[in-house]
Amino acid sequence: YRGAKYVCEPAGNFVRKYVPKEDNGIVQMNRYVEGREFMASNDERFRPVSLYNAIGGGMILVDMYRGIVSDRMYITDYLAAHIEKYKLDTPINCGRIYKIIEREEELFTGEIIDLRKGINSNDFKTRILCQKYLSYNTTIETLTNLKKDLKANLNEVGAVHIMRVLDANNMLEHDLILSLLQSSNINLVGHLINSLAEKKSFHKDYISLIAKGLNDDDRFVRTNKAYFLARYVNMDNSGLPYLASFLMKHELDPITRDVVLTNIRHDRLEELLNILDLESRDLINKLKGLAYEKLRSTGRAYHTTDIHITKDTMHAYARKSIQLTNTPIMKTNFPKGETLYLSLCAGCHAKDGNGMKMIAPPLNRSEFVNESSSRLINIIREGISGPLKVNGKAYNKDNTVGQMSGFGDRISQPDLIQLVNYLRTAWSNDADTLPSPSIP
Repeated sequence: YRGAKYVCEPAGNFVRKYVPKEDNGIVQMNRYVEGREFMASNDERFRPVSLYNAIGGGMILVDMYRGIVSDRMYITDYLAAHIEKYKLDTPINCGRIYKIIEREEELFTGEIIDLRKGINSNDFKTRILCQKYLSYNTTIETLTNLKKDLKANLNEVGAVHIMRVLDANNMLEHDLILSLLQSSNINLVGHLINSLAEKKSFHKDYISLIAKGLNDDDRFVRTNKAYFLARYVNMDNSGLPYLASFLMKHELDPITRDVVLTNIRHDRLEELLNILDLESRDLINKLKGLAYEKLRSTGRAYHTTDIHITKDTMHAYARKSIQLTNTPIMKTNFPKGETLYLSLCAGCHAKDGNGMKMIAPPLNRSEFVNESSSRLINIIREGISGPLKVNGKAYNKDNTVGQMSGFGDRISQPDLIQLVNYLRTAWSNDADTLPSPSIP
């Protein structure tokens, strides 16, 4: 299942499988098989909610398994009748956990020689199954033969899987790695560099060869080189000149820059920026926005004089940071009330109190908030249903959920006072607040 993306849809009783396709840096998600789901059930109680990688392969699926998953405020008359007819209110507390695995092929029961041939098959699934088996169930003789196949480059596609098998069995020797890094098999080179990046130590011969520029025109190789160099300098800052040179060579590639900045350690990032300050002012302009945001988020200070960052060269994260910084922050005298609002009410009425289309009307400038405080208290406690008119606009089941459930005893009197006073003074509201004894 590696490489695909899976989406759980508990309301629809299915799990959908998507296959990502990358085109010039833009990733699109396509359904694995149009018109079919990866997993589905006609049992309305099947509610897949999460997926995890399973130990030893496959996936773990968590099924909440219950008939009703909606809040009562969203249950229409039709749904209520449907629930009663099919008794969907029972059972409860019967969640399930599934392990999903590929059906074992007969290939696994064959001789080792068949697996050796299978790993060079033109069928991707066959190659993956053989790689999985040979990585943990093989002999020295077979590994030696696979190494010969790899050196002979008998099959460019199978070479990647053979390399992974040898790596899993610690059979990738130093001289073989140096030879493979100079291979004409671009896909193999990219996967080998990725595998080396995951190691806990690196041989210095590898970094000089990887930084030479071989196969840099290929995006897959270039991206994995950026990943390797970032990981290398995290362990040994002697690799910083190589990384700086690599970045300057590919400064127009946003993916290369992002891969480096995502994986490099914060202190190494500061050293890298200092080198680039001296070597490439244009590149530092491109990197500075994201780099500063990365450092700022960890509480570390980084200051570079004389560097002007424009919106055209600043990374999207830095632009977002500027927008957030320039957003006025409303100070409130009822911080607990604001916290309660954000946790209990903002999901329907929005953070700015202006309501959400097709869900709930606004509370900002609402007569239900600004006029009678006792009516507002009752609404919070008991709930309310439409149709309603707020600020001259009618709200009913056609443009909102139609009803709001009350919080009853779930909200204490002190918290209720805080929430009411926050609502009556927030945004453009300017109503009188309540003293503590005002709520019975």
